[in-house]
Amino acid sequence: MDQDLLLNAEVERTALGAMLLDNALIARSGLNARDFGLPRHVKIFEALEVLSQDGAADLVTLVDYLEGAGELAACGGPEAVSDLTSGLSRLSSIDHYAQIIRAYATRRRVLAAAKKLEEVARRGGEEAEMVAQAETALASARLSRAFSIFSGHELVSAEFRDSEERIKDAPKGAKWGLPGLDELTRPCIMRGSCWFVGARPSVGKSSFLIGVADHNIRAGRKVLFIACEMGGKTADNCVRLTWRLAGQTARVPLTAIRTVTEMSAEQQDRYLASLKFYDEVQNFLLAYHPRPTTAQVRAIMRQAAARLGGLDLVVLDYFQKVRPNRKRQGSYEERAEAAGDLVAMAGSEGVPLIIGSQLHREAEGEDLQKNRPGLGNLKGAGEQEQEATGVILLHRWGHRSPNPPSVGAEIILAKQQDGPVGILNADFDRTVARWSAPSRHDYGIPDDPGLR
Repeated sequence: MDQDLLLNAEVERTALGAMLLDNALIARSGLNARDFGLPRHVKIFEALEVLSQDGAADLVTLVDYLEGAGELAACGGPEAVSDLTSGLSRLSSIDHYAQIIRAYATRRRVLAAAKKLEEVARRGGEEAEMVAQAETALASARLSRAFSIFSGHELVSAEFRDSEERIKDAPKGAKWGLPGLDELTRPCIMRGSCWFVGARPSVGKSSFLIGVADHNIRAGRKVLFIACEMGGKTADNCVRLTWRLAGQTARVPLTAIRTVTEMSAEQQDRYLASLKFYDEVQNFLLAYHPRPTTAQVRAIMRQAAARLGGLDLVVLDYFQKVRPNRKRQGSYEERAEAAGDLVAMAGSEGVPLIIGSQLHREAEGEDLQKNRPGLGNLKGAGEQEQEATGVILLHRWGHRSPNPPSVGAEIILAKQQDGPVGILNADFDRTVARWSAPSRHDYGIPDDPGLR
């Protein structure tokens, strides 16, 4: 039969070339490997899917992957793979090409069903049996890529393997370091999870993240802290962050650390002891980048994992400083893509990722119930709320007044996949910028329906 009836090789090549130039089109196309007609295109698409999960797929990584899998020759060699993008400009939409590819895939399924029907008719047998076999053949031609069928054995086996890993991981998983919050999110912050910690400006988001990092460092876990929020030179910012890490633990005000002379003798001893601890630890790395792309965040994580022999926790401060790998038309689209990339990155790298995020300033005031933040206050809330494992919101009423209280704060667990939500009463020591939980049982499921 004429091959042109079964596939359009040029359209398949164009679509794959576009995906190679813009990895976001792989998922956006809605295609799967079975939709491609040429065997080499099937192998290339499968390779692109794998590479895009681990980072940006380009021509070099694609050729290297196919060669390592022993499939490069079957795909026509390096020249044929390079030809995918020959004469091709970046495509903003792949919908038309995907529609053509799916139409040809349907033709092939219909033809396969027709052959099956002919076999059933020639074989003969009981009428009911022939009809059943014919209906099965026709159903297979109608199935789209939206259908996935698994046996019970496949599902249970996969869950068994996953459960084994989660049980082994639980004792060494990262912790928040706040008893009530750890109890709500028990047994731990699991590997591959992605959490957003949101707060309005000046509430103490960075202080909260620093406290989480410090707790896990002192517990012996391998921690990477990626700082984006402070201006100035890279080395200067790293020094300032070590001030805050050591100062929070020593309970010494940052203003006193800057001047040194304002420290009491007791504060000096505590601060020097905390600095000595950080001078000796081998399980902590600090990175600074003022405006990283998601690809650069992944590169930093992989370099840190190579240096430490793995990572138990990554803290990123903060989300609005991170850019997607490709510039988008609007800020919402950019934030949505960056959020999706970071959530996927946590899963593919197999490490817990905690990301600070700013909240909108509106509705700040003294009325606690009225001005308590919710998920809708996240900047670029859609992707953060939908894709993240969990969302924590920090709230201090009256924090912008000239003399805000040192106590009277809340840690709001606004979202948690497969777990409860709730509000934890907390203390915030404004002098040393340190969060603490007054009681491990001082929380509950809130009456606010927006948190249910």
